Amino acid sequence: MVIGLAAIILLVMTGYITLPKLGQQGTPAIPTSGTTFPANPTVGQPFYRTDLSQNYVYTATGWQTSTTPPVIPPIGTTMPDAQPYLEVVNSVTKAALASTTTAYVDVFRATSGQFDFLNRFDSFVMATEPDAGNSMIPDGSALVFHCSETANPTSGLDHYDTWFYAIAHVGNTIYALDSANFVVASTVPYRYTINTAGATPTGYTVSWTSGTTPYWNFGKLYVHPRTALASMNMVLQYSTTTLSSVANGATWVTTGSTANATLAGKSEHIQMALTFDDVSNGWGYTMLAVGSAGQINTYKSIIMFTTNMTAIDQGQLQAEGWSAISDSVLYAEKAFYTTIDACVPTAGQKAADKYILIPVYSTAAATSTMYTFKFWVMDLQQTVNVGQGSTTIGVPTAYGVSQIGPGIVIHGCAFTVAAGIGATQQLQCFVTTSS
Repeated sequence: MVIGLAAIILLVMTGYITLPKLGQQGTPAIPTSGTTFPANPTVGQPFYRTDLSQNYVYTATGWQTSTTPPVIPPIGTTMPDAQPYLEVVNSVTKAALASTTTAYVDVFRATSGQFDFLNRFDSFVMATEPDAGNSMIPDGSALVFHCSETANPTSGLDHYDTWFYAIAHVGNTIYALDSANFVVASTVPYRYTINTAGATPTGYTVSWTSGTTPYWNFGKLYVHPRTALASMNMVLQYSTTTLSSVANGATWVTTGSTANATLAGKSEHIQMALTFDDVSNGWGYTMLAVGSAGQINTYKSIIMFTTNMTAIDQGQLQAEGWSAISDSVLYAEKAFYTTIDACVPTAGQKAADKYILIPVYSTAAATSTMYTFKFWVMDLQQTVNVGQGSTTIGVPTAYGVSQIGPGIVIHGCAFTVAAGIGATQQLQCFVTTSS
């Protein structure tokens, strides 16, 4: 049976037929017609002005009339090859980056289902926000995006890099990746598959836009703004007593060889407090970087300490998340470390204060005796190296990608050992055990 156009319109108006809503292929939905142009258009986006009975397309110089009607492909349709098109924003404020000339996007495309992160498929600097890549991507391509930005956010210091995954097909989800999503397929050479279980959706899905050059739209990706050294403070405390501190990365308050406090009992805690002065910037995000062999390395923020209380209860330290450091050169002290979760602010606010507890259980230690505790706090460390007593004040090398966002380690005091004890510490304190 053939139904005329007028009959179809009547059935739609009376509710007997429901048409799919425009924009179902992407999140958020993109309007394709109306009496006013949509806000925040992207280059190549089509639009039909119902009040003017005219098709338009958005270009680098604004809305231009077009004789081509908007193409809204249904989910599942195989579309022609198209360029990647996206925006990179600040993960906290959601605003476009302050500088686009230092923001890079690297695109990796899977071959036979596997990714080689030493050989990127495309790379482009964000000349504007949003912007398009250089290569044409076939429908169904599995893609990984690496985003970096070296310019400083307001009152901050550069940005932590991020990684994302999507399959170029209308309606597919775009995910933010962490280390657990990278699955090693081979090690000689290193190749990876992506498992999206546990990955975080960005809130956008893939859409496709027609035009002189068609685009795969991947929505808004992001990088994490990093606090400046001068805005990060560390305070070492026992109960209400400040043992030592550093304010604004420069004003150091430490002690000589005099005890700061006497422990009240055999089961006590020292506390490290991290506080921040600037707003909308964070610290300590986990960051991924490609190694020289193409492996994905994970970098975290850590706190480590050494103490000449060699009889400190290591079991209690381990129970509270601390790991022993294996360093044969460190023979007169014991050393331990733990990772620090990211200090993440909300827009316009400071990151919440972070408190790390150090259990000092001294049952087996000598009574009424003064002991030394030395501390290091750093981001961008590989825990496998830290566990062997090795830290770095250098940022990862940019293997396989255009650049690495962070320029320095905060704080940049590397762990060293001299004469069997920890040296070059950031903070130290002296406490006396109870009688």
